[in-house]
Amino acid sequence: MTVDATRMCDLLVGLEGMTVLAVDEDDGDLGVVVESTVEVTGCGTCGTRASVKDRPVVALGDLASFGRACTLVWRKRRWSCSDRDCEVGTWTEVNAQVAAPHCGLTRRAGLWACRQVGQDDRPVSAVAAEPGRSWWPVMSAVTVYGTPLVEDPARAAGVEMLGVDETSFLKATPTAPTWWVSAAVDIGRRRVVDLFEGRNATDLDRWLTERPESWKAQVKVTRGRSARTVHGLRSPASWATPCRWQTPSTSSPSAPAPWTPCTAACSRRPSGTAAARATRCTGRASSWPPPRNASTLTARAGWRACWAR
Repeated sequence: MTVDATRMCDLLVGLEGMTVLAVDEDDGDLGVVVESTVEVTGCGTCGTRASVKDRPVVALGDLASFGRACTLVWRKRRWSCSDRDCEVGTWTEVNAQVAAPHCGLTRRAGLWACRQVGQDDRPVSAVAAEPGRSWWPVMSAVTVYGTPLVEDPARAAGVEMLGVDETSFLKATPTAPTWWVSAAVDIGRRRVVDLFEGRNATDLDRWLTERPESWKAQVKVTRGRSARTVHGLRSPASWATPCRWQTPSTSSPSAPAPWTPCTAACSRRPSGTAAARATRCTGRASSWPPPRNASTLTARAGWRACWAR
């Protein structure tokens, strides 16, 4: 326990290596002015002791403090190398534990916002309104902390049942056509693997070409929403078994055509006409049907749809 006022403020702020200089209140909101405790540093290139050239001030949105919106005001140090022959010149101090570069929120606030939007599926505007922030700093934090989660190779590993669904991402305007995107979905785990632009077989083939052979070898069943999607999975991507009924042709149109399920996972007979049975699977696998909001997942922004931990 401490009774020192400065130390108590530092403990309440909870940022190691930072000290509180002042606390202000503006219309019920708190502003906490902090600076780093590092007062001496050297140039990372030549090792010469650096001097402080400027003290830029950066305002960062933080988590609410005792029920009130809080802004962390960081008085940074812009250092200058004393060696005139050094090519470094000047640099500004950074601290990843306080905030990431080009991010409008502190690290703890940014991680909270990223989880709220990505995992809990809340709109960015609603998340921004809770701590009293605008849309842009919250979205910057979501991008900074959400991108590594999307690009993590382990997130898309172990896909055995792959589904592809298309959706209209942006409606047509007088000057631009409709923008289509497709979602690759792990049906077994009900997880969106990736989003790619387009809805044609060539777009799907391009996306499949970027996947490693070891990943494609694990896929046993593929299912597409449309015939052109199924064709895209069957043609260059012959590594996967398309989820469709194999209905051989018969000499008599009136004779009942025999049917064979595409995989052992399918247990129901096809329905509809013979043409429909040849292109559509109505079988039910152990993890089928997909969640009701599967079409909604495809319309989300890339990192939001791909959030998975």
